[in-house]
Amino acid sequence: MPRTDEGFTLQMEINSTGLRDYEASDASRVLDALVAAFEEDPAFLHLFPSLSGRRRALRWLHATAIRTAMRNSGNVNITGEGAGVCIWYPEGTFPPPNTAYLSLLGALGHLPPSSIPRSLRALFLLQSKHPKGMPHLYVEVLGVDPSVQRGGHGSSLLGNVCEQADSGGLPVYLETSKETNLTYYSRFGFEVTETVSVKNGPPYWLMLREARG
Repeated sequence: MPRTDEGFTLQMEINSTGLRDYEASDASRVLDALVAAFEEDPAFLHLFPSLSGRRRALRWLHATAIRTAMRNSGNVNITGEGAGVCIWYPEGTFPPPNTAYLSLLGALGHLPPSSIPRSLRALFLLQSKHPKGMPHLYVEVLGVDPSVQRGGHGSSLLGNVCEQADSGGLPVYLETSKETNLTYYSRFGFEVTETVSVKNGPPYWLMLREARG
């Protein structure tokens, strides 16, 4: 059983944090947690400078991401009754069919108008850099409410994805725009493969955990 950065086995953390699949009744708590987790993220600070606009955008974007994942063979796991959230895609399921992006376009209508060009540039950049021709698992979102951070929620969620990847001998891919996350992800075996940015925006670090097992 793989070990986490906190020195506990993954199974112990799953048990202690109550990792389970997302259910529709979790929506309010989960979206509250994701807004709190990402409202100071450099990427979203750039995309949505206004705090009130950023919070509204984060809620709509993450609601869309959850809905899209659940309709297109993705997984949404939570811990702490929704305080920690991971949206991830198994091998061969990302990106979803083109029709799934219609929901995203609908979500854009809920964004501050001035942020839409920036949001599209960031989206297209990350899509263009997503690994092609390489079977892998993809962590689209990993967020933990700041009120319970350092409580093992992120380790439980990410460790679960890594365990699924190891069982199939597959790599795991993710992006982050928060430099302080690099050390955290490196503890799980992720390494930076490239750093990219949109005009006048913060860097995005593209990270890969090589296949094991």
